[in-house]
Amino acid sequence: MKHLKVLIDNIDANTGIKNNILPSVRRIELILESRFPDLDIDYYPSYFVDKIEGKWIYPVVISSLGYMHWLFQYQPAINNDEIPQNDIFSLIPKKVRESYTKGNGIILVFIFEPFPMNSSIENFKDIIESSPIYKNIRICTLHYISSPNFVIGTCNNYGLDNYSTKGRKHKAKYLVGESNRRFCCFLMNYQESEERKKLLLFFKKSDMLSKGFITAKNKGKEITQDKANLIFDDLDIEDTLSKVSLNIIPEGDFDSSGIPFITEKICRCFKYKKPFIFLGRQGTLKYLHSIGYKTFDPIINETYDSIENSNKRLMYVFTEINRLINDDNFDAHIEQLQNICEHNHNLYNKITEETDKRLYKDITNE
Repeated sequence: MKHLKVLIDNIDANTGIKNNILPSVRRIELILESRFPDLDIDYYPSYFVDKIEGKWIYPVVISSLGYMHWLFQYQPAINNDEIPQNDIFSLIPKKVRESYTKGNGIILVFIFEPFPMNSSIENFKDIIESSPIYKNIRICTLHYISSPNFVIGTCNNYGLDNYSTKGRKHKAKYLVGESNRRFCCFLMNYQESEERKKLLLFFKKSDMLSKGFITAKNKGKEITQDKANLIFDDLDIEDTLSKVSLNIIPEGDFDSSGIPFITEKICRCFKYKKPFIFLGRQGTLKYLHSIGYKTFDPIINETYDSIENSNKRLMYVFTEINRLINDDNFDAHIEQLQNICEHNHNLYNKITEETDKRLYKDITNE
């Protein structure tokens, strides 16, 4: 097995690896293990970078775009020094900076928040591509960006497999003895979004709680009340998807003003060949089409994707969910979508394989 050599600034004797530079609830070792399942990952204290033979990576996790403004604001170096004074390099250990400038390693950045608009992406891309010091930085984002410095990568495997709706470390519940249902909807953190709260209330008022497998924190008792017994507080995602025909995806960001993006929620449907109805940013389905994926119109009415007004778009989604789930010909409709699901599955695997091949070459020099 090939080895991935990873530099870590702080390895605590009791709690283990600390993320480099920035704190994050997303632990870097979990990200790397899921992102590179075919590599044997070796961790080294950054101080000993000059002892490492071969190429290394220095990973950085960015959970908020607020950090971007000061991590990547390249300014000319002082006194012809190759290292800039006011950006990500000012936070990296001196030995790592020196080894990086010699071409010995890659800084691998994972960004887990979508960019708000196309101009933000283009500006960031221009900064990275126009500054020679960033030549050996690779940035994994939620967007497809045409550039050797960028890869679509934060959703690959991370959060897809053997995953509980409460998180990776939590032991998930399996649907033992449960008959298959028409849909699933993972609303674990429903309280963080008004749209998710409205969706849970819609399921209750439309008498759909027993027609799907729905998860919500504390069974959504704040909303479901006397119907809370019909909600699951935790389920294994892969197991649940195997027992339904449709996935209803409530993305965390429903804002119409931002550009579309792809997270693990959609990637799961590609991987496990599931049709879906999507509650998220306007134009997300159109964005998927531009990459080569197919969606499910006219079997599923996807008019909602083009509606700018968020409230109106949400109501259109609710109307379509109600129509489809209660359709007497539901099973026949889902059967008609299998070729599309197969196409998306194959394309997802192809894109993942090509992305991994390019990234593996960059980080292992093999």
